Amino acid sequence: DLCKEQGASQVLHREGLAVLPGAFDPLLLSQILQAHLSLPERHKHGTFKFGDLREQRLATHLSFCAPFDRLPLLGMGSLLHRPLAAYLGDDFRLESALVITVEAGTGAQNAHQDTSAPGSLSVHIPLQPLDHTLAPLGFYVGSREDGNFLSRAGVRVKRRLLGEKLNVSVPEPMPVIASSDKEEILLRWNRSDVLRLDDVEFRRGQKRALVRRFSSSEAATLGLEVGDEICHINELDFVAWHKVQKYIPELQEDLTVRVLRPVATSNGLRSKPPPRRTLRVWFSADGPATDGGGRQSCHPKLLVGAPLSVGDALLYDSRTVHWGMANRAGCARHVLYLNFMSSTFNGQSPDADAVRKSSSEY
Repeated sequence: DLCKEQGASQVLHREGLAVLPGAFDPLLLSQILQAHLSLPERHKHGTFKFGDLREQRLATHLSFCAPFDRLPLLGMGSLLHRPLAAYLGDDFRLESALVITVEAGTGAQNAHQDTSAPGSLSVHIPLQPLDHTLAPLGFYVGSREDGNFLSRAGVRVKRRLLGEKLNVSVPEPMPVIASSDKEEILLRWNRSDVLRLDDVEFRRGQKRALVRRFSSSEAATLGLEVGDEICHINELDFVAWHKVQKYIPELQEDLTVRVLRPVATSNGLRSKPPPRRTLRVWFSADGPATDGGGRQSCHPKLLVGAPLSVGDALLYDSRTVHWGMANRAGCARHVLYLNFMSSTFNGQSPDADAVRKSSSEY
């Protein structure tokens, strides 16, 4: 538990996120949820709609009508005031108060930061019991002050060889011709294909891997050829995918594999790799990454924001890299989302953009 031994303010300053158990009245939150569900669809998708969210999430502004007007935005007994004031300053302000809905079957979000500037804090409050199947948030702890994390993900990976170990020798450089002599191949893999990768010998780069040889005939069923360059698995670069896939079973199924294959030439020469491009990082983790279903994942910096009870408050710095996991439960997920800012906040806020674009009817 992020707040088991220390106060929320201390944990928040140290880690950039913290949990306040029982910060809100579960009975009142149940009434809030029922009132939200009874809103006409024209209000949810029109009058009270909060801009556009990533990956088909729906955000709805709170009405000033009952029972929403009875909601203490700082929690019971103003429990949120102390950690908010300690983190943002005494003159912090509320920017938005929303209900965010993730329908059953919705996929995972792209990993992102809500802002790159300090002085913004988000509060995630479940309106129903939240477990690892019900689209919890995932976090990369410690990323709030690392603005280049997303562009560097997958680069600092300890190099290791798959399958048979190679002799420690420097391979001869491949002859180079025009980079236009590579064609893109898309392959489809599942869990059994991932297991066959143990029979493929690679030469790894920072983000990609070059196929050097196969150690079994079964590896040929992968659709790869010697000289292929595996670039991406879904929207994650190959090296980053391999770093996390063993912890996340969902990253071993229904995979789209992007491969660059040298085009055959009369002199048999291979082409040089195409120039690097920066791609967004995708953490499509939508399953538990713990032995016991707790919050701390197998990777020391990956954290799953579940389980949480109705009324618990998960506070996190808006700069922290996070993503909404997939909803694999049979029902929609609803959470109350609050965003607070310091009076000196001077950054770009997606909440502010959405508020400006929202309806002025109410």
